[in-house]
Amino acid sequence: MNNSLLKSAKVDLDRFNEGLILGAILLLSALFRVSAAFDLSLSNDELSALTRARYDSFSEMISKGVLIDFHPAGIQTLIYYWLELFGDDPFLFRFPFVVAGVASTYLIYRIGKLWFSSFTGLLSAAIFSVFQFTILYSFFARPYSPGLFFGLLATLSWTYLFFPEPRKNASYVSTHLWWLLFTLAMIGCIHTHYFSFVFAGSLGLLGLFLLKKDILFKYLVCGLIIILSFVPELAIFNVQISTGDIGGWLASPGGWYLKDFVFHVFNDSSIISFVLLSVSLSGLFILIFNKSWSIFHSISFYLFLF
Repeated sequence: MNNSLLKSAKVDLDRFNEGLILGAILLLSALFRVSAAFDLSLSNDELSALTRARYDSFSEMISKGVLIDFHPAGIQTLIYYWLELFGDDPFLFRFPFVVAGVASTYLIYRIGKLWFSSFTGLLSAAIFSVFQFTILYSFFARPYSPGLFFGLLATLSWTYLFFPEPRKNASYVSTHLWWLLFTLAMIGCIHTHYFSFVFAGSLGLLGLFLLKKDILFKYLVCGLIIILSFVPELAIFNVQISTGDIGGWLASPGGWYLKDFVFHVFNDSSIISFVLLSVSLSGLFILIFNKSWSIFHSISFYLFLF
């Protein structure tokens, strides 16, 4: 009995400590993003989005503000109505994107813990909360942080639907809530950014290879709803794909773009890049040597490569 009480107390203490660390990470994530959103002036990209939302009607905004861009209409629509409600104060303009960035920090923790361990979830969330690259794109009033948020929410919901361990004690209501969140998050992905659209497609495609009879019908129905939700955007997509890039706004990547990108993600620091890549490669070799590779490692690798 005493041993049982000690084990229970240890579990409670571990949960308390984990909650404290997570709370600190989320607070840090919010502080960095809020302060940056206050202090930094609007980027050219944000000013462009702001300008393209200043039309007298929604239809004019679509024809003059979305068709000339190369993104789905979701974020520009959000900006259009957000300005109607709250005006164009720079911080308020960025506020929904800051919220999406902080929420993404939490979702990274949840997925990391669910797939691997609490340590993985906390470490991943901590890195995401403090790196300059992730901070910058977490508060820009552009599709990046919402696209990431919807992608992570879709992944978390998808995990609860496909793997019995996380949902073994789930109630009828909570199970259907995950179906609803999965559907809405996937719809959010495809209306936010074409990269998040591709991610949603990769996640949906993977699900087809893991389907079981008990969720087959629901998964196909949700997939149909998700696909049909994009029908109103097809005309916009056809115009955008025929136009291509806006006057050379985006340069073609150079031969070393991948190395340069990874280096930039790691704060343009040789030390941080070396340490994190060394730890990652060491962990990979240990996993293979100890035969500890799980299905979630394979899923992570698949989604990363996709």
